[in-house]
Amino acid sequence: MKRTNLLIRSALVSDADDFCKLLIKLDCETIYTPFQAGERSSDVNRYIKYLEEATKDSVLIFAIDPQKDVEKIVGFISAKRGATTKKRHVAAIGIGVLQSYLLSGVGRSLVNACLESSLKLGIKRLEAYIPRSNLRSINLLRKYNFELEGIKRKAVFINGEYEDEYAYSMISA
Repeated sequence: MKRTNLLIRSALVSDADDFCKLLIKLDCETIYTPFQAGERSSDVNRYIKYLEEATKDSVLIFAIDPQKDVEKIVGFISAKRGATTKKRHVAAIGIGVLQSYLLSGVGRSLVNACLESSLKLGIKRLEAYIPRSNLRSINLLRKYNFELEGIKRKAVFINGEYEDEYAYSMISA
């Protein structure tokens, strides 16, 4: 299903409450977030601090559904820069989209916006670490010429089993 009326924009500190709710909902909807359902903090002040930092020097972009009255954020992508001078050109990306918005182009729109913002910040290398079974994310990154660099064996614990995690990267010109 195509949803062309979504707004793709940079995060604002005022988005903290909706961002918190999105992440908690994603933890319940998918097995591919770093947290299991119920593990993530619901303290909005933590998200305010996170957004203050992320909006200074990294990439954090939201997909907003303006037709919703509450909880308007339906997806996000982040590219967190390395903290040291030697790693400032590198950013690790993470993406999440609500199930009801999957296969609607939201992921592609978020990746496009992230690539554009990353270039403006001088980020030369984007990295992603994806569980072997997360074919949707793997296929999305491959469309953008992310290349498989290696395999982290038994790096994540999903559904009661240890699973390999693939390391992907993309180098900008």
